[in-house]
Amino acid sequence: MHTAAAFAASLLCLALMAPGGAAGAQGTVTGPLPPDTTITFGPEGWTNLTRPVFGYQSDNPEAWFECRLDSGPFEPCGPATYEVLEGHRGAKLSEGNHTIEVRAVGPDGEADPTPAQAVITVDTHPPTATIISGPTGFTHRQRPTFTLQVAGADSFRCSVIGKNVRVTVPSCDGPASFTPPRPLPEGTYELVVVARDLAANETEDRVEFSVRTKPGPPPPPPDPYRGSILYTGRGKGVKKVEFRLKGHKLIEASVSVNLVCVGGGRRHRYLYVSDSASPRRPIAVDKRGGFRVDVNEISTWEDETVRLTGQITPRRIAGSIAVSWTQPAKVGNETCHTGRFRPGTMEELSFRARRHPPRQ
Repeated sequence: MHTAAAFAASLLCLALMAPGGAAGAQGTVTGPLPPDTTITFGPEGWTNLTRPVFGYQSDNPEAWFECRLDSGPFEPCGPATYEVLEGHRGAKLSEGNHTIEVRAVGPDGEADPTPAQAVITVDTHPPTATIISGPTGFTHRQRPTFTLQVAGADSFRCSVIGKNVRVTVPSCDGPASFTPPRPLPEGTYELVVVARDLAANETEDRVEFSVRTKPGPPPPPPDPYRGSILYTGRGKGVKKVEFRLKGHKLIEASVSVNLVCVGGGRRHRYLYVSDSASPRRPIAVDKRGGFRVDVNEISTWEDETVRLTGQITPRRIAGSIAVSWTQPAKVGNETCHTGRFRPGTMEELSFRARRHPPRQ
């Protein structure tokens, strides 16, 4: 009996000392657990961003966040994103290594003891990619060689681009030269060299060349004015006009007018030539034969306003032009315009031009 009673007493003591027993219940201290923080997006490692943005989240939906840069203090940041140096207008990260930390803080003030961390290396200096030599016009070589200079790049490539031809060679033939891997047919091409470093800085250089396999000089370029219709004429105050119509576009619109100029205590006349159209910059003509050009250019050296309108018929062009041209005081303080000596005026001068046979 004595032995049985002692055994029962031992079991009772063990039960009281267990976590679920009375003694265990009195010795346990409970409280809110600190939230956990995770960075969801943002750069890591090399970057060329001087004000990168990071996203983050916490396993506690009621938590708010604190962020810090390098060894600075933790400061409150946004509920989902943080732009480095936010609140500091114009400030940028310096070149080199930086550490960004984000920690969640629970509603009772308990902070994540292990903040989420991102380590970046800022590099804003682009690599070198230069085409030093090689053909820049016509060449009879179907596999021309180019001399390159590529430095400071993690990767680079050479591309030859032409009509129905696109050849890209990673790493070219090394950082110092490139030759197309196969013969190029006759045509015009562009060599593009692109270098990129670990921070995503990119440099590009390009050159245009043409391959001609036939002997002798290259053929002359096509005449952009072929098939166009010439109109010439003049008007009161308009010394000369010359238009070229090709289809429904004016590919030339040259008007020479006499401007009246006032400045420096004197008045004089100035011959002004307005070239408002070219084959690469044509003027559209509507279905009724009308056209209009308005130019308003303001620069450090001069302000220019041109208004050119006209109507095209099978035999002639009738139109008008108004011009105002001003030099600021620091470069002459002179004002010129079409019309008479009236300050601030810009009178329209009319003209007529007759049609000539089409250019063959």
